[in-house]
Amino acid sequence: MDVVIDGQKYELEAWPLYVLLPVGDYKARLSNEKIAKNREYSRVYELLFADGATRRYTVLGESE
Repeated sequence: MDVVIDGQKYELEAWPLYVLLPVGDYKARLSNEKIAKNREYSRVYELLFADGATRRYTVLGESE
């Protein structure tokens, strides 16, 4: 799914795959980030839902 977090556009994927989310505003927090010396990185965000549940989503890409 395509999202905007702190003004940055990302493409996220959940694993295992979940159903699609309704369009809306969700709180997100950085769950895991690894940055290599060559500046390649992997990043995982957790989205927080109104009922207190969270789901983890991996960044697949980023754009301007």
